[in-house]
Amino acid sequence: MLVQSVTDKTFYIMKGLEKPSSHSPAQSVFLPQNIPYMVELMAFFQSDEKIFLLLQYANGGNLFDYIQNYIPSDHMDYQHNSIDQIFDDISPNCDDPDNIEDMVLASQKLLLSVSKTLKEVKQIDELGTREKAQIARQPFPVECIKQWARELLIAIESLHMKGVILRDLCRENILMGTNGELLLSYFYQNEGIHSVLPDRVSQKAVENMFVAPDFPLTMKSDWWSYGVILYELLTGYAFSTIHSASVFSYNDVLYPEEVDVPEDGTDLLRKLIEKNVVERFDVKQIKNHKFFQYTDWEDVRKSVAYLD
Repeated sequence: MLVQSVTDKTFYIMKGLEKPSSHSPAQSVFLPQNIPYMVELMAFFQSDEKIFLLLQYANGGNLFDYIQNYIPSDHMDYQHNSIDQIFDDISPNCDDPDNIEDMVLASQKLLLSVSKTLKEVKQIDELGTREKAQIARQPFPVECIKQWARELLIAIESLHMKGVILRDLCRENILMGTNGELLLSYFYQNEGIHSVLPDRVSQKAVENMFVAPDFPLTMKSDWWSYGVILYELLTGYAFSTIHSASVFSYNDVLYPEEVDVPEDGTDLLRKLIEKNVVERFDVKQIKNHKFFQYTDWEDVRKSVAYLD
């Protein structure tokens, strides 16, 4: 739920969580804080039955909605444009009152676009089709995608360091901040014996192959989900529609014929979207892969402070 402070008019997201049953003493809820590139937990409140989280509002909305509706300028360079170059060109100056009307119009257009997309998705679901779904008009510049991939990696790694497994990370969880930075939606840990059961995982994420084919789901499972998201960023196509059968039906990752994915990208994806958990890459191997060559990971972690 979108809410607004009555004092400073700031927007937030309010999310309600069911409290663990009083009959399940082994269960508890852990709410992580200060996770880089994840929406911030501002406060939480409790009732007898629920915990209400007050979360940072991601000004940029859903990252994949933005990508789907973005029209590149004539000077767009697929290989080399960075986030800074793209968002310097398109981001409104929020401090300039003259831009308020433009921002309102842009917001209205985005809402209409999202509504249209949701309607189309509903129609596809009703027809029961599994046609090739194109997420983006064309792939984003590789350098921009690499930066988002770095930021998502840091968010996942930071949650893992606090013992939180995401399990069903999918494109609906990938948001965008004011400066074009990636923001992960809020993940928490519902601990205890029930946290590993299938009903704790989004069925939609399972159907779209974001959830690893592992049991039980572990931290390694999250790197499968990370790989599927990176696949969709690099190709502009939904992973599940290119791989319309069970994941066990394919020996290799498939790609749309009309999309040219960099060789280092396909190599990394092959090692992330790996059915054998033992052979699947872990965070250290991902960081050291040539796809992220010359990346200063500590700098990526620290730079989030400058985006606030």
